[in-house]
Amino acid sequence: MAIKITVPDMVYFGENIDVSWTGSAGNTVLEMSTDGKLYKQVYSGTDTEYSAPTNVTADYDNVYFKVTDESGNFAFSTAVSVVYVWVEETDNCTNYLQPFGIVIDFNSSTIPYLPSSRETSQQIAGLDGEVLLDMKYNAREFVFSCFTQNDLDYSQREELSHKTAAYLDLISGNKQRYFLYKSKLFRVCAKDTSFNFAPSYLKLDIMLKCYDCFAVSAAKEIIGKGNMINNGDRETYPVLYLYGALNNPTIKINDKEYQIAIDTQDGDITEIDCDKRTITIIRNGQRINAAGAWYLEYPVFGKGVNSVNSGVNRTVYRERYMVL
Repeated sequence: MAIKITVPDMVYFGENIDVSWTGSAGNTVLEMSTDGKLYKQVYSGTDTEYSAPTNVTADYDNVYFKVTDESGNFAFSTAVSVVYVWVEETDNCTNYLQPFGIVIDFNSSTIPYLPSSRETSQQIAGLDGEVLLDMKYNAREFVFSCFTQNDLDYSQREELSHKTAAYLDLISGNKQRYFLYKSKLFRVCAKDTSFNFAPSYLKLDIMLKCYDCFAVSAAKEIIGKGNMINNGDRETYPVLYLYGALNNPTIKINDKEYQIAIDTQDGDITEIDCDKRTITIIRNGQRINAAGAWYLEYPVFGKGVNSVNSGVNRTVYRERYMVL
């Protein structure tokens, strides 16, 4: 029986990740990775579940797991997205910026439902008007104007401002981490936070800057053949995995065939990243770049129904959204 590993789609930073698996034979080894490349053993035994902490380090935004049993059967989890900041909506229409527990004043906040854009154009002789040459999207900037709901004395306001600043430092600079809003994930970093000490409350303005104009869903997967419905408003690029010894295999995506110029061994994993346009062979824990193994355009999942027809063991993808 094939091993099946179960993990949550996402967790909040500081929570444990509950991992469970079925179908393993005898002693099982569980490995964990924060980049999907280098795995480190975190458990060995006959149990079928494990609880992994997420607050050991703040230098990651996804966590991955691999289970291997004593017969050599294995399974990989999808990425568990670690959310550092999120908007909590309540039934009484009060919205909180978490994990700080502060109320959001949306009337004074800036929410970019679409990223702004900039374009280059050129006037060409013989044509009326300008011709668009290129368009690029600017970073989204979420600016949340927040305040504490309860009366606080000076020491309480001082303590809250210190804890908030220390936490935001985890996602400052070039550390882009997940922010969850409207069930969509944005990779953001904290910028330009200000604190205003009022007589009985604390007012905070927190900017979260998203350099990637697209929001994404939690990671999803297809095992073997199957269909997926891309509910995003943009096309998305899957990551394809092929297992074992293969010689110039052919895969079929959306009824189109693609041949891959590789010659792999038993135990190898071939990773095809259609976004980064790379092919990597994973052999005995080492990653080997298979440049030149792909000479066609890479598969893309368009909006709506898409199919993995044959030749792929595992497909991982995230839906992408332009509109908030």
